[in-house]
Amino acid sequence: MSEFEVVSRLFTLLLGLAIAEVLKGFARVVRIRLKAEDVRPGAVRIGWLVPLLGTMMVLDQVTFWINFQHFGPLLPGTYPSLISMMVLIGGYFALSTLVFPTEPKQWADFDDYYMLVRRTVAGGVLAVNMFTLCAVLALELYSQTGVFDAMPDLDNPLGSLLDSLSIPALIALLFVRGKRWNLILLALVNLLLLGQALPF
Repeated sequence: MSEFEVVSRLFTLLLGLAIAEVLKGFARVVRIRLKAEDVRPGAVRIGWLVPLLGTMMVLDQVTFWINFQHFGPLLPGTYPSLISMMVLIGGYFALSTLVFPTEPKQWADFDDYYMLVRRTVAGGVLAVNMFTLCAVLALELYSQTGVFDAMPDLDNPLGSLLDSLSIPALIALLFVRGKRWNLILLALVNLLLLGQALPF
């Protein structure tokens, strides 16, 4: 087993835990809808903002995992490199714990909870994406490893375009205030992330 395979298993496990944290939030929403959760019927309004934020988080994490399979083998097996990856994936996990409220009973309207955590989560996702982009650029510029040749988006110009458009949309999420604009931008980011997987 190669060094990358050992490290990849650890990072995949941590990323899987981060995704599971968001999926657990979705499961709790279903339990609330089915009145199987210890919440008084009608006491909690879920809305669209928190579920769309959870969808964005999962799609972004899956995109990161796909890209990691391409640039990961080219990373140097040094301590700073491993720590950097641990910080990135640990950041994803920490952000995942913020997407859904831990105690739904404390939030009569999940949209209000979203407005509280939105900048932290969207800013964190933006930071992870920018840090990853900078790391891949540095890897290519200083190591000349051909990392860009290994990236899947280069064979998909539309995917590259959609990927680049998701960054401004994430930045806009940090500044818009109204719930309607947040809803529009979240839907847009999710469509852009899904569009990257299109086969054309």
